[in-house]
Amino acid sequence: MTTRISATIAALMLSSASIAHAAPATRPADGAVATETAVLEVRDITLRGGPGCRVAFAYAGNVPEDLFWAGERCGAVSAASVDRDRLAAMGNWDRLDDHAKERISNGPGGVVLRVEGRFSASIYPIDYNNLTYEVPVSD
Repeated sequence: MTTRISATIAALMLSSASIAHAAPATRPADGAVATETAVLEVRDITLRGGPGCRVAFAYAGNVPEDLFWAGERCGAVSAASVDRDRLAAMGNWDRLDDHAKERISNGPGGVVLRVEGRFSASIYPIDYNNLTYEVPVSD
């Protein structure tokens, strides 16, 4: 259950056992590209009249982007920058098609934003147009 506003970006710390967020990084000035891959802010919002979580994130070399997670407050959502090994350990790597695997492997730092709520999880790799797109990895 996600809705995304385009630009491009990623990261936070994810623990499989608990929901935790890393300290947010500093957001680049409007229109400026990020120098590091990082989650910039996580904030509870109202989305379509219900609870939601706004995740502001950035991939190194790209402008910041906002991701909107519908149906859950941020306390129930984790956002993390994960690599191939972490995705494999969580059982997500084998669920990806070759295109998504290639986009993650060749993306900034070889990491991808992974967002998980109580009922589903998705990753957000960068496509050939330098925009993020959603790939569900569990539901």
